[in-house]
Amino acid sequence: MEAASNSGLLEIVEISEWLDWMRRELPRGGVELPNENSSVLFVANSLRIADRIRPLCRHLPIAMRSVLIEAAILHQCWSYQQKLWKGFPSARRPGLRTVEGRRYLRQISDEGHHVIEAHDGIQYVVRFASDSRKNTLATEAVCASLARFLHLPGVPTFVVTIDAKLRRNLEATGLDSFEDHRNPGPGLGFRYSNPSAENVGDGGRRSQSGSPLRQSPIGCLIFDILTLNLNLTPSPTTFRSVTGLVDLIFVDRSHCLMNTDWEKFRYTGYAEPIAQSEIARRIHTFSQMESWISCAERLDLHGIWELAFQLPPQWYGGDRMAITRVLDKLAERMWTLRRSVHAFVDRGYFPNIKKAPATVELLLPIPKPNA
Repeated sequence: MEAASNSGLLEIVEISEWLDWMRRELPRGGVELPNENSSVLFVANSLRIADRIRPLCRHLPIAMRSVLIEAAILHQCWSYQQKLWKGFPSARRPGLRTVEGRRYLRQISDEGHHVIEAHDGIQYVVRFASDSRKNTLATEAVCASLARFLHLPGVPTFVVTIDAKLRRNLEATGLDSFEDHRNPGPGLGFRYSNPSAENVGDGGRRSQSGSPLRQSPIGCLIFDILTLNLNLTPSPTTFRSVTGLVDLIFVDRSHCLMNTDWEKFRYTGYAEPIAQSEIARRIHTFSQMESWISCAERLDLHGIWELAFQLPPQWYGGDRMAITRVLDKLAERMWTLRRSVHAFVDRGYFPNIKKAPATVELLLPIPKPNA
């Protein structure tokens, strides 16, 4: 009885050690951790597999047993994710799903937006990588995810792949990304909505009471300061989105990170200026921005890092060091965001805030985050 009890305790200890291994090693390899109960089950199953194989071998080295357990855990995690995403269109991650383009429809802007119908029957607004739009797609994807993590309204982004037949059709249209017959890679897309409804005379859309723009304009401005968006919307009721989707209007994410100039973005200071925003005139106290600043300061960039290294390499020129430096800079700007806002107040960016709150903390140097 005592021997059986000791055996059970040893099994519990070994399960605990393998759970620590999963938490430590799996995220490094880009493998999603299942929930706690599933993790315990996967480890227990793997240990039993190793115990069943042991009698078949005269001698099973400890190192071989460990490799066997690791392989069994990885296989169960993979099977779990495969079942979890069954039914989704080629899903890679919740924030970056993949659809296959089937038919080219038309171009809808001079900035390279095209409407393509995918095999799921849905139309997508798609942009492709090109020499003239270096880092644009990666910037849009990263900043769109960052906005979602900050609880700002937005729409899911998709990777739109191109097969050989559609590629030939695109080459025939003379798109700059395809005319030199190089591979621009898949495009970045989001679902297309017909902009013909509710048009205003100047081509914009009427503001609605439930518009995300009215619900979180201050959060949008804090996002612009954090990401150094150089193309702010001048007025909350003037829309110029080609998609007709309200929640794509208030932040033009393709102009974030110093208009996708990553090298320039890396060397910006905490007081780097941005264009004047109409939203800034509606802010009368620093406390109106406090919740958004705190949210950005507490943001966990782990999900952004995961997303960044799933992006097609054509979207950032295949330079992983560049995208790594950009994310490091974003983390630094999160730490100095409050200092940035105070600097904006001091220079009169918020004309209705008379004076920045004077605190001892403002006089202290801001520590940089760990690399």
